[in-house]
Amino acid sequence: MEIQLNEEQQKIYNLVVNSKKSGITKANLAKNAGLNTKEVEKIIKTLENRDKIKSVRPNGRTTGVKLWIDFNQTLDSSLPTNVFRQADQGVDDDLIERIKQKLIYFMQQQCDGRASLDEIRRVYKAQQSEHYDEMDFDRIVNLLKYDSILIEEENSFFKLNPFRQQKFQFYLSYLPCQTCPVFNQCKPGNTISPEKCVFEW
Repeated sequence: MEIQLNEEQQKIYNLVVNSKKSGITKANLAKNAGLNTKEVEKIIKTLENRDKIKSVRPNGRTTGVKLWIDFNQTLDSSLPTNVFRQADQGVDDDLIERIKQKLIYFMQQQCDGRASLDEIRRVYKAQQSEHYDEMDFDRIVNLLKYDSILIEEENSFFKLNPFRQQKFQFYLSYLPCQTCPVFNQCKPGNTISPEKCVFEW
């Protein structure tokens, strides 16, 4: 006899089912269900153990945003494959932070904390060998610049900023605007506007 879902479990399951072949992220599940992330994680685990839902990534990726779909559903193969953002599914902050930290570690090992753009690119390629994309690499470098972690010098060289090595910082790249695919179209009063933003702040 199948165990019945409680109200919150049913709510999460319905959101996953209604996402159909597009899938839905944990962040959007929490937002749409009105629950916190820890509660959603617990419910997801329960639903996975009961073969109600499953986690997938677009186009066979091993990194990037994780989506949840109905256990018997197949993910839409036409979904975009940006490493950091999948359509309107949200930003993979964990992946971005892991890559940033690996690049920062590489810079810390260099003489005077300096390296060329090509050297940084080689490190990034080694981390993202299966899904390397030049635009994704540019995004990461720009995030490190925006956050004042890297200082751009002449001849495409970068230097690690010695004044931004504290354990905790609030970085501009934590704002969803920095990785938003429609940032250039976003203006107050437009169809795409800050007041209609669907991403978490």
